[in-house]
Amino acid sequence: MSRLPGASVLLPLMALVGSLPLLIFVLVRFLLPVAEPINPWPPALRMTEVTTKPDTDRNIYRGLDLANGMKVLLASDPNVEKARVALCVMIGFMSDPWELQGLAHFTEHMVFMGSQRYPDENRVFSFLHSHGGQVNAFTANDATCYYYEDTLYAGARKLNTTLVAEIRKFYNKFYVGQLMSVMVQGRESLDELQRLALRQLSPVRRGEVTVPEWPTHPFINSSRLLIHIVPALEHTTLEIVFPIPEMARLYRSQPDVYVAMGLLNPKTPGSLYAYLHSKTLVTGVLAKGRTSLRNFSIFRITFSLTELGFRHIDEIVEALFAYIAFHRRVGPQEHVFNDIKLIKRLNFKFRPHLPLSDFARIADRLRTFELWEDVISGQWLVHDYRPDLIENLLDHLSPYNCRITLQSPTFVDEPDLRVEPLYNVSYSVVPIPEDKLRRWNASQPQSHHKFAVPPPNRFIPDEFPIHRAEPELSHKPVLLQEDSRTRLWILQNDAFKTPKSMVYVIYRTDIIRRGSSDIVKLALVAKTFLEANEEELGAARMAGSKIDVVPVLNGLVISVNGYNQKQLQILKSVLNKLKHFTISRTAFNMAKEQLEDVLKAAPARRYHSVMTEIRDRLLHADFNVTWRGQLEHLEGCSLENTQDLLNRIRARLTAVTYVHGNAHKDTALDMFAAIKELIQETSLTLKGITPTHEFALEKGFTYHYAEAIEQQPLNSVQVFYDVGPTSNNMRKQLVAELFGLILIDQTSDVLRTKEQLGYNVNSVTRKTMHSHGFMISVESGANVTYVEKRIIHFVHVHVREYLAALTENTFNEYREALVNRKLEKPTSIDYGKKLVTNEFHGV
Repeated sequence: MSRLPGASVLLPLMALVGSLPLLIFVLVRFLLPVAEPINPWPPALRMTEVTTKPDTDRNIYRGLDLANGMKVLLASDPNVEKARVALCVMIGFMSDPWELQGLAHFTEHMVFMGSQRYPDENRVFSFLHSHGGQVNAFTANDATCYYYEDTLYAGARKLNTTLVAEIRKFYNKFYVGQLMSVMVQGRESLDELQRLALRQLSPVRRGEVTVPEWPTHPFINSSRLLIHIVPALEHTTLEIVFPIPEMARLYRSQPDVYVAMGLLNPKTPGSLYAYLHSKTLVTGVLAKGRTSLRNFSIFRITFSLTELGFRHIDEIVEALFAYIAFHRRVGPQEHVFNDIKLIKRLNFKFRPHLPLSDFARIADRLRTFELWEDVISGQWLVHDYRPDLIENLLDHLSPYNCRITLQSPTFVDEPDLRVEPLYNVSYSVVPIPEDKLRRWNASQPQSHHKFAVPPPNRFIPDEFPIHRAEPELSHKPVLLQEDSRTRLWILQNDAFKTPKSMVYVIYRTDIIRRGSSDIVKLALVAKTFLEANEEELGAARMAGSKIDVVPVLNGLVISVNGYNQKQLQILKSVLNKLKHFTISRTAFNMAKEQLEDVLKAAPARRYHSVMTEIRDRLLHADFNVTWRGQLEHLEGCSLENTQDLLNRIRARLTAVTYVHGNAHKDTALDMFAAIKELIQETSLTLKGITPTHEFALEKGFTYHYAEAIEQQPLNSVQVFYDVGPTSNNMRKQLVAELFGLILIDQTSDVLRTKEQLGYNVNSVTRKTMHSHGFMISVESGANVTYVEKRIIHFVHVHVREYLAALTENTFNEYREALVNRKLEKPTSIDYGKKLVTNEFHGV
């Protein structure tokens, strides 16, 4: 299932609100070791009302400390559409026995595989999906059960035991109340939720273990090392890691956030990024404090390198430590802290509805924060300005306290490479020479660095008006204004009480030759434009705006999503810069190098990304160029012909604009006026734009495509069933979606669990502007012909039999689940945006 920090396992569950008692029952009966029933159950040792929450959060909260050591957070909202439960067990791969690496992760999977009382392996998934819900689990690291299996069995043999015995031992020791945190959300009142939680969770045995801690930093003896790694993807990065004291318990001051967000990540003039980027050494700098574990943390700085940067590693590292020395000398700046404090407060104040994964993370943090009052806000809000803690952290960012990792495909020919046994990664480790450490440690800012303290962020809003939505503009998108070359659509929303809106502009042209190098040139235009304006755009993004310029098949999409007060200002700035943009030689060379790396790395991406790209290339009539073909086109791209394409695009443009969110109609019209300024007088009209097309698969025929991709570690098979055009028959669309919902459970149960075809087995319903259908994907070590036959057999034999045996009650549960899914209201402005923006590529 997916990833989360290494000291815990999280199990989030979600289903329709009426199912909450059953949801907690599932959690307890399937996943937790239950003692004998307690009647009456003991009361909570302590109850605490939690009142600090976002303005947009309609829940009321209560924290419970149970007699068995469990911590439970209750959330009551009478209007919530789905009940949710999340369990966190404070144990993870840091507690794996050395001989059994991956045992915590493997155990997490086993709890879903049935029990003596409920032996059906698919019972949890079927129950939740048929009730309109979902289930997932977050694990401690990237590796999956599939990759760990052989190692676990081998480790068990070394211990003269069996893997089953070790799983039971691990489960019985650590899956206990003292290590568990639970979050429950439902429509019921807090008192009703409390009675339900006490009745179901109190019988869980307390256990005899305490939350694991690590008093000694695990990296303490592995600093001053240089590690070379041969990456799976075609990219070159420099990563510098510092062992630092625990940051989690400093959540009220967050010195690591000050250093990362306030000093190292800004791209303003005088920043580390500005200096290194001006010398074309890096394309990105990202600093962050890795998730803290108990008693230690890790601070990480990652540089995305250019080819020139790869040849000047020492210069980059020296500049980093000179920049740190500069900030040690000038000391912490309160205006930088205040900007961070305000940005995080606004992000919290107007935080959107949490998805299930983030909901689960709150359960993970119930044991992190000292006060119940901080469990909702602790990670978001910064309270205390502590220069002493910031200075202490800067002192830890020393050459003598770091480990440097350099990733590059060029290391493949290095002598003395080792191979990491679990991930099969080639690497080498050598000590950093003492003379380098001394030189880096003595690094001081020089005049040519031009380092400076980040200025106050002018994009942080200070006015937050909530505009009342006009009834005629708030139910569906309305065409507010149009002419032959432009259209403005608007959909207002004030339901979330959030002063944010989104403007989405599709600039289309008729001069792009599809299947030619124009598509690649357009990607270079977008990349060079964003790179050239990163200093300004980076500050706006840090203040809460999302800004992007994306190439599409027949033009460019410009989107600005953020606070209303700054929306028009940012959009005008982006459009004005694009109107007069001239590509520099330096920016072009860097963008071309980056795009080349991306295209070379494309075949080695995760299997679902690769399969999606291949499928879209085959089914999309206007996009049929392979990665190799795009690389060949890239070779022919020059600064001159790319600039020429941009000039010709600007001369023949149309625009379709969509404004969504808490936007005033007058502001939308002002933004539309700015958008139209980029449109020159031309004969091109919206009717003259050729729409994109997809191929329809002919009934009665099977189309087969095979491609050998040596960079993929496993084989992949995807079978797509085309149901037909989306506009023809709504009933057919809904039947296909219902079929897809039923198919999800059976796909996992049969193809993954019973037939063991592979770990990554998925079935999804695919819907685009023009067509819809469903597909089944399997990543497997087995022969592709065999896997394909098993998928076909599954669909045509097993699914047919399953549907024939499906009871009316079960079918109605699935149908009701789909109906309720369709009736779900958007939970945030962003969610509503996603529902309609795709449609605007066709209007």
